[in-house]
Amino acid sequence: MKINICCKSPILQKTLDLYLKDYISSYDNCDFVISDEISDDINKPICLATLREDSDIRRPMHRESLFRDLCVFYENLNKLPKDDTKKIDNILDVNELKNLRRSLDSINDLNSKNSSNIDPLKSQIDNIFQDFANKLYDVIKKNNEQI
Repeated sequence: MKINICCKSPILQKTLDLYLKDYISSYDNCDFVISDEISDDINKPICLATLREDSDIRRPMHRESLFRDLCVFYENLNKLPKDDTKKIDNILDVNELKNLRRSLDSINDLNSKNSSNIDPLKSQIDNIFQDFANKLYDVIKKNNEQI
């Protein structure tokens, strides 16, 4: 088990560094990252160490509970099927989806401002495109969740 620790909380960072000193690895060589927040900059599996109920590492923690939670996380991580990278290359990146959503929202905002001057046929076409965009987004999002 190779772990990289990337926490905003300096106390949590030091505690994890101390407890996990034999397992710490560079970001490039690690199996997963322990963090106290989800960040778009992290492209590895994230083991969350927060006070939330859905956290992978429960806090407050002690050495035994930390290792128990890490073992559960690591076992679950290894149970996940390894995806074919060719399959992943065909899927839009989450950031691309967010940019696409912003673009669509800005277009829709412009359309709603100018809706009084729009031909009813154009309005129907715009609605069809919006429905298509929403369905495409849902399919891609669902596909990303399965990965």
